[in-house]
Amino acid sequence: MSTKLCLALLLSPLIGCGSGPAPATHTSASVPSLTPSTTTRDTLSQSDSPDTTVLDPHADVEGSGAFIDSMFNAKLGELPRMGWALPDTFLASERHPTLYIWATGQQVRQARFIGPVSSKEHERIAKDTHLACDAGGPLAAYGLQKDDTVGERAFYTSKAPPAGTSAGVTFHPLAAQAIAAAHQLIAGSEPGVQLRDTAVAVPRSGYFYTIDAAYDTSGAALRDALVLFDSLGHVVGSKVEADTGETCDGCGPITFGEGYSRLYNVLNAFVIPGFPYPVLFLDTSTVEGRALSLVTFDGKGRYGSYRVYEYVVTCILGESQ
Repeated sequence: MSTKLCLALLLSPLIGCGSGPAPATHTSASVPSLTPSTTTRDTLSQSDSPDTTVLDPHADVEGSGAFIDSMFNAKLGELPRMGWALPDTFLASERHPTLYIWATGQQVRQARFIGPVSSKEHERIAKDTHLACDAGGPLAAYGLQKDDTVGERAFYTSKAPPAGTSAGVTFHPLAAQAIAAAHQLIAGSEPGVQLRDTAVAVPRSGYFYTIDAAYDTSGAALRDALVLFDSLGHVVGSKVEADTGETCDGCGPITFGEGYSRLYNVLNAFVIPGFPYPVLFLDTSTVEGRALSLVTFDGKGRYGSYRVYEYVVTCILGESQ
């Protein structure tokens, strides 16, 4: 499995036609705010806070992921980059009057620039929170509202999302037709196979995804699938993979009892004009790093992913590691 997910369990597993909770968000009561002297919180005009250069996010793409890349470039003229959230502040490596934060919740949030963060303060934040580990030098701080729960990491763009963009996911029971179609994709000849499925519906889209897996009698994963269905229950696209032992360094094999977050840890979904199907927002972290991904299918039903990764071992263990 090429980019399997080694994650903390954030979604409760569903069996058969069960239902589950909305995705959990990453918030930490111990994460410190910026010190009062770190930023200037005066409202800055665009002339006072010119844009810095949009950074190359160094993203990895899989399958038709170049389609995601090209569509964002066509619609916004830029690609999503990773930023980091403190309780009341969003941090980015770029300075713009406004950022648009693609995270959890029902909308893409807007955050205004409130001031620079010094390199020294950046070092303190990275050491204390294990955030912004890969980025060097000063950062830019953006104000978050009290009800903005974006998780520890999120994507951002400096351009507003296309008009009509929406966000949100729900979990609902699987109809027998969808279960049968998904099981046909992951079926095998092994005796005593155990199957697990869940459905991730995307409001205002008419589509839903299923996450399906087959396990052997010991509970070890054999195959898994991400399947996109239309509103009539017809398969639009699918990605099926064989599960072969460890999925990343130190992660261990995927097992029946771990739930779906080891396969596709869904944080949210976006309906973005120009994309033929909803785009899932995933936590694709590993033991050594934290990562966010956008995954979807192109107009020909081909799976693609766009992933930005942050190495955090140095942050956690120190420069000597």
